[in-house]
Amino acid sequence: MIAALLIRSYRRVVVSDALLVGGFALLASSALRNVAWWGLAIAPIIAFHLASIHRILRSSWRRPRVLSPLARATHALTVGLLLLIAVSALPWLKDANPLLGPDLRGVVSEDFPTETADFLARQPSCGLVFTLHKWSSYLTWRLWPAAKRWWGARS
Repeated sequence: MIAALLIRSYRRVVVSDALLVGGFALLASSALRNVAWWGLAIAPIIAFHLASIHRILRSSWRRPRVLSPLARATHALTVGLLLLIAVSALPWLKDANPLLGPDLRGVVSEDFPTETADFLARQPSCGLVFTLHKWSSYLTWRLWPAAKRWWGARS
């Protein structure tokens, strides 16, 4: 979609913009946490090119257009597919997603210390818990509000 926008834009793609988009896209494909940085890097570039398209097409927006039945059906199909993708990405529907492997289904991953969290939840007071960094968010979510302060060691 971004490539189509850049092709349709009336402004030339600058080399620095292409390097930013490509570099951050490469980082975003390596780890999920890098997708936010890619979004931050690409937002002003997209805005710049959308503004150029808006200026050219502004005159055609003044008169109302009647869409053909085929265009309406295409728009409805596009909106329906986007809604289907958004709903299928909801965390509580991961069990029913056939595209995920059996080890990736479920809200809580199998490598989280669920038995430990159950044990700590049965205790009257957890106190401070020293845990691996990758488990600290899960344990905070699972044991809140009994445990208010957490320490996570980097592994």
